[in-house]
Amino acid sequence: MVTRVRSAARGRLPVPPVTRTALSASQDPGGAGTGALRRALRGGRADAGGVEETEFWEIVDSTREAAGEDPVDHADLLVERLSMLDPVAVTDFARHFESRFQRAYRWDLWGAAWVLLDGASDDCFENFRSWLIARGRRVFEGALHDPDALSELLPRFDEDADGEAEDIGYAAFDAYEQLTGGELPELGLPEAPAEPLGVPVDFEDDRALAAAYPRLWARFRTGTGGAPREADGQGLA
Repeated sequence: MVTRVRSAARGRLPVPPVTRTALSASQDPGGAGTGALRRALRGGRADAGGVEETEFWEIVDSTREAAGEDPVDHADLLVERLSMLDPVAVTDFARHFESRFQRAYRWDLWGAAWVLLDGASDDCFENFRSWLIARGRRVFEGALHDPDALSELLPRFDEDADGEAEDIGYAAFDAYEQLTGGELPELGLPEAPAEPLGVPVDFEDDRALAAAYPRLWARFRTGTGGAPREADGQGLA
């Protein structure tokens, strides 16, 4: 049986400068929490299910639009929609979701989340990836192609509501439990990487972030005069 543990804290608190060693320690591969839960679902047999990729995105898009783009309402409607399917289809939906969640485990996307949210802990980045999938195929694939393109892919962004969607990441878990009284079976996915793919980003270097994500920085982090900000909001000397 898989024990489901939702994050107790979802704050956008900065973590120490991220390095490969630091990340490995912070994730605690053998511990509890959302990371351990997702790893527990890896492996096993990938049975054919009733939800193809096109239907997966249709479910994501239609429930988001019905929720008025609100992540909390979206999660509720997604559980409701999935609960109308059979357990095999819900499992297949979860497989689609988790495979994309894993694809988005990249340093460059974490850096984009850091700029967009003005800081993103490891738990926050997990919730950000769920939110990114929930934005739909165009936004998700566009961000994978060019994380800095999120500056154009997100015409509206509410910093108090957007950027994190933990409950959406658990919608299939909840729907399956409602349907069967049990937990999702193993999903038959490859083992998740121990650390993000790509080149590590120094999240504490404002100049490096501004150079790596110029459009995101200009829209979400630039103060008067367009200079990169220090923690106190002043331009760097």
